[in-house]
Amino acid sequence: MKYILFAALFVAALLPNCKKEQMIIKTPTPIDTIKPIDTTAVQHIIGFGQSSVLKNGVAWNVNYKAYYHYQTKQRFSLRGGKQYADGLKESSFISDIPIGIGRHSITIVTSLSDFNNGIPDAVYGMANYDEGIGSFFTDTTRTDNFIEVLRFDTIANEVEGRFQVFMGKRGGPSTLPGVPDSVFLTDGKFYLKLQ
Repeated sequence: MKYILFAALFVAALLPNCKKEQMIIKTPTPIDTIKPIDTTAVQHIIGFGQSSVLKNGVAWNVNYKAYYHYQTKQRFSLRGGKQYADGLKESSFISDIPIGIGRHSITIVTSLSDFNNGIPDAVYGMANYDEGIGSFFTDTTRTDNFIEVLRFDTIANEVEGRFQVFMGKRGGPSTLPGVPDSVFLTDGKFYLKLQ
């Protein structure tokens, strides 16, 4: 009897401490891929008409296009997207990029006036058919969000460069399966015709 009472007290002491384990999915911290580039060399970082990028560390097979700003040829934007057979659509935009050799920080759009302020901003979106399931904006806690124009030619309408941007989901973690809490685009390269 003494042992039964002892066992009952032991189990009773353990029960309040037993909790269902909560599953937390953490996005791995990406390895920065920033390497200096010799812009005086004639060799290009990617073939003409091509673009490439890693999404969350994995090659993302999406073709970017470069477009002049609708009001001026002093800025441009990169736009890329992909649609899958199951109805999932992904899109990536980097806008308000100054035409001119140099590296520019990518910020976040906080108001409508930011869409046309000459400071690069980035957005990534996911949709299931036409229903939005995730909007991602630049993570401003990081200092390594950038787009760098390495070469441009406004006569031939060509631009070459690279980019890296880390974004978090607006509205916090998703309850939908397959929608991450953050998206990071690294090792982005482009050499495109400006349209």
